[in-house]
Amino acid sequence: MCQSRMPSGTTDHEVKLKIYSQAYKGFDLEGIDEYKEGHRLLYNPEAAKDSIEQARSFLEKYFK
Repeated sequence: MCQSRMPSGTTDHEVKLKIYSQAYKGFDLEGIDEYKEGHRLLYNPEAAKDSIEQARSFLEKYFK
């Protein structure tokens, strides 16, 4: 779904979509491993760590 909402051409702003394979909803919720309302929630430490690094990098770039 997120991929279909990405801009198809050039934009005035930085737009980045990173898809973590084997990451489910709740990938950043340490210790979670359950199904809720038909969705898998599962912690993925590698994806969680990288997503934090990506957010930190973005904030450092634009909010100095």
